[in-house]
Amino acid sequence: MVPPTAAHGTGVPAGPVTVSLALWVTPPPGRVGEATVDIGYDASVVSVTSCTVNPSAGGLGSCSGVLTANPLRVSVANTDLGSTTKLADLVFAVNGARGTSSLLTVSVVDLNDETLAAIPNVAGSGGRIVSGCKPYDVNCS
Repeated sequence: MVPPTAAHGTGVPAGPVTVSLALWVTPPPGRVGEATVDIGYDASVVSVTSCTVNPSAGGLGSCSGVLTANPLRVSVANTDLGSTTKLADLVFAVNGARGTSSLLTVSVVDLNDETLAAIPNVAGSGGRIVSGCKPYDVNCS
C-alpha cells in the first residue's frame, strides 16, 4: 500500500488551484474498506473553497463540514481499489503574495481493509501550492 498523496499546484494570487488527493494500491489488488485523511495547509497562503469526494472512490464519502477547518478531513468508505483511486478534489483560493507557498501535509487518521482491520505503517505524502504566475501569462510580473 502506498500512502494517500496530495498533488502540487500553482495559482495566482486571488485565483483558485485544484489539488487531488489520491490513494495508490500496489499489487495484488487491495481492498480498502475505510480511509480518513487530514490535509493541513498554511492558512495565511491558501484557504479551502470546496472539497468534492470522488463518487467512484466508494459508496460513501465526505469532507469535513467546515471548509475553514485546518486540517481539512476527508473520509471515504466502501472503497474497492484496484490500482489508483482519486479520493477527492480540493479547491484552494490562493491568498498569499507571489512567491509564497503552502505545504500540504497529509496525515492518515484511519486506513482499514474491508474487514475494518487497520492497514499498518502508512504515512501520508504531502504536496505544495505556490503563489505565482501561470505559464505564459504576459501580464504577470
